[in-house]
Amino acid sequence: EIGSIEVGKKADIVLLDLARIWNPVIANEDIYSTIVYSAEPANVDSVMIDGRWVYRKGISVDIDEAKVLREAKSTLMDLLERVEYQ
Repeated sequence: EIGSIEVGKKADIVLLDLARIWNPVIANEDIYSTIVYSAEPANVDSVMIDGRWVYRKGISVDIDEAKVLREAKSTLMDLLERVEYQ
């Protein structure tokens, strides 16, 4: 089930795109330093959890982003209505 990357096995993997304008990887540069000091969420290309893609090529696979944003906005509006202004 685990221990190697093979079809049918579970895996947690994050694929990064480090060839972005704000943090290009230069030949012979320490890739680990680039990730730690320069990478940001925009560099995440794909995410696999338990062998299932949840974010692929910059798009959420299992999440309806528009629905989540609508619900978050609605919740925020409800909370703001409850705030007491002084």
